[in-house]
Amino acid sequence: MIRESSMPSQGRGFSLDKGIRCGRARCLPSRTHRASGRLTRSCMKLRQVLFLCTGNYYRSRFAEEMFNHEARRTGLNWRASSRGLALEPSPENVGAISMFALQALNDRSISPAERFPVVCMIDDLESADRVIALKEAEHRLILEKRFPGWENRTSYWHVDDIDVAEPADTIATIDQLVHELIKDCQKDNG
Repeated sequence: MIRESSMPSQGRGFSLDKGIRCGRARCLPSRTHRASGRLTRSCMKLRQVLFLCTGNYYRSRFAEEMFNHEARRTGLNWRASSRGLALEPSPENVGAISMFALQALNDRSISPAERFPVVCMIDDLESADRVIALKEAEHRLILEKRFPGWENRTSYWHVDDIDVAEPADTIATIDQLVHELIKDCQKDNG
């Protein structure tokens, strides 16, 4: 039996009520962990999807929060994060998250993480199991310039930004794509 005190304090893994900690990075304890109080082979790695957009303010933030809500609801061993590819924030992006993303999340009873947009770094890409950019026409060239080779290792959705599409249409498209991604990730768990 592994006790929390015998594990290195790295902020990794997941603490259980019984004082047990798994030392694996991004571990999602299974029911066996909780029931037996022991770490077993049923310890599953928590897999990561990274959503990318230009400013990490609207589309990618909504996709991240929506994915995490659905992953928790369905017991999926995946979590999402999101990042922006632009090095400088847009002066038009006021506050931590787009009011359209915030309203859509509130309409779904989802409370977003309280954080401001984050710029993508190479570590973000390398630690993700899947990378999805929200719009190939916008993001492929930025990826190629900032992170050569990653433009070919990234999946692309085709979700327009606010300058091209109505927020209701953008939100509905992301919602549908996230639900399809959840189903795809469930197959990966199989």
